[in-house]
Amino acid sequence: MTRRATNRRRVALVLELQWPYRRHVDVFLGTQRYARECGTWECVIDEYPLLKTSRTGSPAYDGIIARATGNLARQARRRGVPIVNVWHNSPASELLGVFPDFHSAGQVTARHLLERGLRRFVCVMHPRNRTHQVMFAGYREVLRDAGYACTSHALRSSDMTRSEATWQHYQEALSQWVGTWQRPIGVFVAFNDCTARYVVNACDRQGQRIPEDVALVVADNDLPVCLQPPPTLTGLDLDYERAGYDAARLLDQLMDGATPPKDAILVPGKGIHARQSTDFFATDDELVREALRFMAAHLQEPLGVNDVARGVATSRRTLERRFQQIVGQPVYAEVRRLRIERAKRLLLDTNQSVKQVALAAGFAGPVQLYQVFRRFVGLAPGEFRATGTRETKSLS
Repeated sequence: MTRRATNRRRVALVLELQWPYRRHVDVFLGTQRYARECGTWECVIDEYPLLKTSRTGSPAYDGIIARATGNLARQARRRGVPIVNVWHNSPASELLGVFPDFHSAGQVTARHLLERGLRRFVCVMHPRNRTHQVMFAGYREVLRDAGYACTSHALRSSDMTRSEATWQHYQEALSQWVGTWQRPIGVFVAFNDCTARYVVNACDRQGQRIPEDVALVVADNDLPVCLQPPPTLTGLDLDYERAGYDAARLLDQLMDGATPPKDAILVPGKGIHARQSTDFFATDDELVREALRFMAAHLQEPLGVNDVARGVATSRRTLERRFQQIVGQPVYAEVRRLRIERAKRLLLDTNQSVKQVALAAGFAGPVQLYQVFRRFVGLAPGEFRATGTRETKSLS
């Protein structure tokens, strides 16, 4: 419900928008969506909001949403200004915060890689980053419960570009580490998309193919870097915009005098946007591996079980038996799964029409695509595109 104009409030946004991070912008967009719905907020982007006071000597703002520093938290407390923190790694850990559910994000990543048939796993993370630690805990928990170990590799990204020498050392150390991997392996990069690209480059220098040797998920979904250059990167959609919206709603409640919740509010993410970097099924069976490669290369063509068997020079009976043993489903079902995954990717990552998507993914046309999506995804293609959610499983 919209407030009366007499209850207008002035809100400071301290979100470090000068940094080119999509998550900062998405949090900002969420706050603005709430402000429009509320109708009584005056929002000001202000990196030092409590250094100012009004002419009467009272605080210049009624509330603050911030990537909060310790100094800002202390000033807000002294002046009695409600503040909501949206920076998970903030030194002001005592502040009430609204964050994506990073632990669940790690769990979903592990399940995604397990479903690809992988049995070896690693996580790339910063050793002192609290967000990375929480995501790694969720990742490792699911893998442990499934009976698999997981190692982590520490990268200190702040040091890598200080000079040409540190950059070269970083590249060499990363390549050496990648060269020790037993393949195939699932890799969770808890950093942003640029660090994931550095890992991809190191794999290339070591002759390791993505996704056949290395399946990679990045804890971000910044489209320009995820989508180019090839291979496209599978990324987590942590829904920072929803976090910004919920932070604004919480601040509104606090400015109304509501009792603050005891714990941080965790926002469920939207799921995983699966792209080329995990678009395969890992197996040590050479015949099944070659059949999967053949399927991926010929999805746009009419593709029956006999076509796949001929493509890998084996009998239909042998191929069916090995698929059932290794993949756990018939060949035709795997072809359908690959086509659905490709259609999902095209719907979310391109502006192609539904007809173009259907043909590019190997369906006979938009009617068949619609029927398959309704049955196996639970949404029509257009509805799926509108949700922006790559997989039906959420991060909750």
